[in-house]
Amino acid sequence: MTRKKNICALSTTHIRAQGKTIAIPSIDWLQLDFRGSFIRCASFDWKLLNITTRHFSKIQEARKKEFPIFEVVYEPKSSMLPQDLHLCKLNNRELYWLNPVKRLIQYAKDCNLFYNRVSRVDLCLDFTSFSNNYNPENFIKDFMSGKYISRKKRDGQTNFKHGDKLEFNYLRLQNKRSFVSVYLYNKSKEMRDVKKKNYIIKKWEVCGLDTTKDVWRLEFSIHNAKFDIINKVSKVKKPFDVNLIDDNFYLNDVLQVLIDNYFTFYHSTNSRARNCKKKLHLFNFNPTKQVIQFRDDSMSTGRGDVMFINKLRELNDELRRAKRGEAQSCKEVLNYVKKTRGL
Repeated sequence: MTRKKNICALSTTHIRAQGKTIAIPSIDWLQLDFRGSFIRCASFDWKLLNITTRHFSKIQEARKKEFPIFEVVYEPKSSMLPQDLHLCKLNNRELYWLNPVKRLIQYAKDCNLFYNRVSRVDLCLDFTSFSNNYNPENFIKDFMSGKYISRKKRDGQTNFKHGDKLEFNYLRLQNKRSFVSVYLYNKSKEMRDVKKKNYIIKKWEVCGLDTTKDVWRLEFSIHNAKFDIINKVSKVKKPFDVNLIDDNFYLNDVLQVLIDNYFTFYHSTNSRARNCKKKLHLFNFNPTKQVIQFRDDSMSTGRGDVMFINKLRELNDELRRAKRGEAQSCKEVLNYVKKTRGL
């Protein structure tokens, strides 16, 4: 793997599709679910971290020289989880080099682990302004003042700094039942306040972004990647494939669909019908004819399932006065039944 070439994730002809505005797509978080019996691959230096997670007992960090490459989280604490479950997360720095998905799957394979599914993936778009030089901070102010409404109902949160003037630098949008969280925030400010990441700045410069201005990030955090991308005209359905997001054009297409489905706004009017409102064109992408549909893997439910849940709740209340381990086991069964039945 060559580290001297830091190539942008999207060709310049594609990122300039907005005209004068450049938008750079990236993967900013990649955690995959693997199965198998973990063996420390000899091609890495390994360190057992002196920390645990809520659900796992051990974390191993793979390094090359002084650089961390990826982490392996394993040994589930709960018997409800598969005991051969391993979560592998690629280091953030590694995500800004070519083929992060392919590399992480290969690293895990070298450790006797085999890919199962996506655990979490964050896809993002970096830019200095929306179309027509519309400042993202001004958009947040306008949205908070009621000038625009979201295409879908959302819960949200914003962050601001109150000094000589009110500065907005963060907006989060999320539906309680959605697997996708949306964040719009000032990435340059975050790196000034928290940690400067030279590899991200280098990518911005290589892609032609004006780093003398603040760079904003629109980020989609996906915690369940079991969704299909459906063409609204042809009705053709294609499952989201994490293996393909190493490809710049596929990544760009997925981001455009995410924007259309989760970051679309309309001018606020007295009419309640959203299809009667004027759309706010934040990006000058070609209109997408695709929609995202999450797959429901939960089992069908009936009156018997609800009765069983109620019995489990009664048992759980009773076991609170008994041994802690028994109460915890009952709680895990209760949570499992509710989750798998969609209750």
